[in-house]
Amino acid sequence: MLRQVVSSIDDLHRILTEERIELAAAIDVIRRTEKLAFTVVPARIEPR
Repeated sequence: MLRQVVSSIDDLHRILTEERIELAAAIDVIRRTEKLAFTVVPARIEPR
C-alpha cells in the first residue's frame, strides 16, 4: 500500500498518475482536532 506524505491537494493530484490506478492508498486527514484514516483506490473514469 502506498504511504507518502502529501501537504496539499495539488501534491495529491501530482502523485495520482496512471501507474497508481487500482493501487490502494492509505490517507490520513487532519480535520480540526480529529485525525481521520481512509483507504482509497484510484480508478479511471471513462469519458462519456
